[in-house]
Amino acid sequence: MSCANRNRSIQARSMTEKSLRSSIRFRLMLVYVGSICFTLILFAVVVYLSVIHNLEKEVDDDLATRAQQARDFFASHGFSNQELQAFAQTYGGGTPILKNEPDSKQSSIPADNALNRSDLSAALTYLQLVDKEGRLLEQLPNNLTIMNQPSTQKLLHDRLKLGQNYDYILLADNERARVYTVPLDRIDNKGYLQVVRSFQENDAIIRGLTWPIVLASAAAFFLLGLFGWWITRRTFSPIEDITETAYRIGVNNDLAERIATDPGSNDEVSRLGRAFNAMLERLEKSFKAQKQFIADSSHELRTPLTVIRGNVDLLKRNPDPQNQAESLQAIERESARMQRLVQDLLLLAQADARQTVDLVPLQLDDVVLEVFKETRVLADQRGQHLKLGNFEPVTVEGDRDRLKRAILNLVDNAIKYTQEQGEISISLIAGKQWARVVVADNGLGIEAREQPLVFDRFYRIDKARQRTQGIAGGGTGLGLAIVKHIVEAHGGRISLESETGQGTTFTIWLKNSSTAALPPDDSSEGVEEPVQTAEPKS
Repeated sequence: MSCANRNRSIQARSMTEKSLRSSIRFRLMLVYVGSICFTLILFAVVVYLSVIHNLEKEVDDDLATRAQQARDFFASHGFSNQELQAFAQTYGGGTPILKNEPDSKQSSIPADNALNRSDLSAALTYLQLVDKEGRLLEQLPNNLTIMNQPSTQKLLHDRLKLGQNYDYILLADNERARVYTVPLDRIDNKGYLQVVRSFQENDAIIRGLTWPIVLASAAAFFLLGLFGWWITRRTFSPIEDITETAYRIGVNNDLAERIATDPGSNDEVSRLGRAFNAMLERLEKSFKAQKQFIADSSHELRTPLTVIRGNVDLLKRNPDPQNQAESLQAIERESARMQRLVQDLLLLAQADARQTVDLVPLQLDDVVLEVFKETRVLADQRGQHLKLGNFEPVTVEGDRDRLKRAILNLVDNAIKYTQEQGEISISLIAGKQWARVVVADNGLGIEAREQPLVFDRFYRIDKARQRTQGIAGGGTGLGLAIVKHIVEAHGGRISLESETGQGTTFTIWLKNSSTAALPPDDSSEGVEEPVQTAEPKS
């Protein structure tokens, strides 16, 4: 490989990888990582909100339970000093703040706990009772500094206007608390009960849960990104190999190169690789056939041109009348042969261009009978017996001239390769869906190894055999290739049966008035039995 080609190959590979990273592979990785990350984030948010909801519900249930106990007590009691004292003894263990004695500093909690109740988080739960004007009647416990501050009492007083509800308040030391306010309705008096619980412990739990979720999510994002990059790189690696191979084939013009595939795998990439290899194989065969076709055409055209030029030179050097006649005959003969060769090549070129054939209804038996009459004279000259076998009227859709040429090529081929006194037969059989033109001889036959090749262009069974001048092919090696093209252009098929020394049978299958979806395979040839009829008079 030259340096320029190598540089182009490297540049093509770099462009391919860059294109994949910026398009399919990169997008696939983003979709994969994005989908997983979205799922993880959604899961983390659900867990986070669920924890908060459960903690809040636990606190609310505790506040509601304590409030209900107090409401049950005051449902049958008033707000007198004796009732408040009984309430304090029952729920706080101390002496209440009596009515009209707002400066009372008597403890309303057990003595052994009084020294430790300095903030709400230590007391866990705080309960206070106010009258309908909002004046404080009782605190349990009553020595919480943070709850006795005017700012805290103002926050609690503002919650009285909202009626029964749960709410958060922020204390002076930035401690969050949950407050539950419920009215106490009596016939003779009204008041409000407020139960407060610190949310400091729950906030600590939430903070302890937040950072692990954030760190775990970040680690998951990173690991998923690496895994997504690895899996997409591994998945697209065979595709990159296919792309690199395609560029390399284009640079080196080497259709013999193939993509390495795993025979045991049947995934999409493996099937793509095998399909690409199959395409390369077909292209390689096509290019080889094209090169061979050009080489063979050049060789076949060079031979008559050489003969013509040689005879022209001979005429220049020797103007003898006898030599002139022989040279002119040779020139005429080779010119005719070259004309037939050019016409055959033009027909095959049209076949390669997939030009369609104009199909019209015609009597195939008239075409076969016409071929029989034209070739019988040639067979008689060679001492051969040409006869009609089974012969039935058949109507098909086709091109008369091309079908005649196909049948004529087969008969001419049989005449050329059948010994003297040999026998050749032409049969026409009308089936239910397919008509068959059968050309059989008892000539030399074709070896089994050569039978698949007889329809190739310029292929001759015996390349050492001297060319003979037939009526259709002229010994160019294109006769059977033309027959196959004409038959397939009519939606039919041609088959071959031969045995060395026993003869050869060619069968053309064509659609008759019925329409078949596909040409029959070899196993269906015996389905439609020919009808025995008398040989028509010529």
